Amino acid sequence: MSDGVSVQPTARETEWHKKLVEVDAFAIAHGRWPSTTAESEDLNDPIKVQFAADEMALAQWWSRVKYYFKKFVNKQPAPGMDASRADAITQLIAKHESLERDGVWDARYTECKNKIETDNKLWSYKDKEHEKTVRWWNQQKTFYRKYRKGKPFGGMTEERANLIEGLLKILGEDTLVQQPMQDGSTPNDQNNNQNNEQPGDQSSAE
Repeated sequence: MSDGVSVQPTARETEWHKKLVEVDAFAIAHGRWPSTTAESEDLNDPIKVQFAADEMALAQWWSRVKYYFKKFVNKQPAPGMDASRADAITQLIAKHESLERDGVWDARYTECKNKIETDNKLWSYKDKEHEKTVRWWNQQKTFYRKYRKGKPFGGMTEERANLIEGLLKILGEDTLVQQPMQDGSTPNDQNNNQNNEQPGDQSSAE
């Protein structure tokens, strides 16, 4: 039975949600999550230097929060995380689904796939508009080869390796037979472990 007294959020809880709103606002403004490696493009401009420092601090907080969110979802110890916070994070991630690692990977892959299926080739490195996508593709080919040789690297999984291999076949490039994983895991293990990265030495999701 209610005693008619409303429960006010603590200062810590208010600050936590304020940070989440800042992450949302950053994603809307810049089309990406804040980066933990943010750097000022002009070290002589104090405003840009401060912006980069603020972005890095926000990114470190977001990385820590997402780490404990994933542990909470997997029913593992997650200090500072609860159902209410997890629900807020779930909604924010769903709102910006394309910014998640899989979303970014899928977007780049689709871009390459459409180009390769249309022209049987990718853009030249000289094409500045697609330079990042070409660089991404070459990285994925490297990760694919390492993965097929039993050395998981760069977030490559069995599913992604198969997708990259399909495009390599269209291009007429060599593909590789899967070798046993050197760490004793299986391709399915790599799929399951893809997002188990730790955000450094962090103690809680505060």
